Amino acid sequence: MNFLENYALSCSLKVDKPTIRDSYYPVLYDNYIIFDTSSVDPLFVYEHWQKVITLICDPLRKKGIYILQVGPPDSPKLENIHRTNGTATYNQISYVLKKSKLLVSGNSFSLHLANSLDVNTISLTRNPESAPFSPYNDKSHASFVGEKDTIFNGRHINQIKPEEVAKSICKLLDCDFSFPFKTVYIGEKNKDGIEFVESVPDQSVNLSSLGVSSIIFRMDLEYNEDNLIKQLNQGKCTIVTNKRINFEILKNYKNNISEIVYSVQEPNDDEEFCLFCIKMGISVILISDLPTREINRKKMIYMEVGNILPSRSHLKTKKKMSNLCDLKKCVYLSNKYTLSKGKIYTSEASWNFKEEARSKKSVQNIYPKDNKFWKNLDTYWILEKTS
Repeated sequence: MNFLENYALSCSLKVDKPTIRDSYYPVLYDNYIIFDTSSVDPLFVYEHWQKVITLICDPLRKKGIYILQVGPPDSPKLENIHRTNGTATYNQISYVLKKSKLLVSGNSFSLHLANSLDVNTISLTRNPESAPFSPYNDKSHASFVGEKDTIFNGRHINQIKPEEVAKSICKLLDCDFSFPFKTVYIGEKNKDGIEFVESVPDQSVNLSSLGVSSIIFRMDLEYNEDNLIKQLNQGKCTIVTNKRINFEILKNYKNNISEIVYSVQEPNDDEEFCLFCIKMGISVILISDLPTREINRKKMIYMEVGNILPSRSHLKTKKKMSNLCDLKKCVYLSNKYTLSKGKIYTSEASWNFKEEARSKKSVQNIYPKDNKFWKNLDTYWILEKTS
């Protein structure tokens, strides 16, 4: 029984069709669909809308169909979409919905409103147990329901594959859709509104040209203090290092150092360096990919600095993936970008092999035998070729 029916029954009332008074909202297009990425509950929030939008952009563009976003202002900002969040009232959202070809949404206010307005909808629901909270007398063209992830223990609603949602949208709009891949795994950090940008110290990066306010500077990949100074002159950065940095640099640029991530290795113990950073007011995070026994031994050395966080190898997840698919047929997309000598790399492994990405959205073959590749699995979207 729908929650609304249950509520009406307990109040001895009948469920009637709701009404809302429209208010004009200026829309530049006549031919458009709408996304609402918000939800009434955080557990109902789907985190892969950007992937869906990226997949449908070209097919919809060929048909002259635009994409609008509605909802609260704190919804993640997405690419290739006209954002109205925070500028349209509920009455104006009603006006925009009535003129749209389709609404794609989770369990949001817009979904319930569109259902009452008889607008075509594609809905995403967290799991079967959440079905009673779906719109009353649901008329969705397609409904996707998340399932319990018994393999990777991911969030229920995120088990809905982006390519399946994109295919359903294109089918309803009579657009050609071709995507010769299927989702195998999406890392927990590969989600809407999040990108990681890091730079190898073989250059300094203009932050304003990238549209970012800070960058991760990988002194552990190439140690170059001259380029570090140039980068700190550009703006804020997080420094990842496994070696001591000149104390004068720390003194002079401490306001532009967001934090220092010190990689504890064998042997590179430098408690003095870490304590000096803390004395300068710079936050220090300790990480290590050493075995647990070695990390426990080093905790006594760094007890005044902080806890040592073990780096995840993700090799157990890799093994689970190899049971699901043929890794030799897999490709990946990443939301972590490594910049080096004016080129973009989508993983530390691709940088090591000098295999540059054509663009941020281009797929690349995975590196099945490279453990450094798997260390950043939580930032990848792993896909298997279907043809």
